[in-house]
Amino acid sequence: MKQRKRASWNAANSLVPQHELDEFIKACAPRYSEARINNLATRLQIHPGIIVGQLQHRREMSYAAHRKLLTKIRDLVTRFAFTDGWGQPVPQLLG
Repeated sequence: MKQRKRASWNAANSLVPQHELDEFIKACAPRYSEARINNLATRLQIHPGIIVGQLQHRREMSYAAHRKLLTKIRDLVTRFAFTDGWGQPVPQLLG
């Protein structure tokens, strides 16, 4: 496994144990209901948006699915950034 893939897998596994996600996919695919996602998130003590993101990354669900389970973090991330990730300057807080 290449270093980049290994790093990506380790990062994903640190958020959601991949064997847990594999079992969830086996049990629920292709019907990932909000209730099932929330139950897994509660059991693993993580935000349901992390599970949604990993399912989207694995192409188990579309990026349009379960949008309300995701949390908007742009304002949190850009608070300390010089750009927004697309090259647009972010207003800096004075003080």
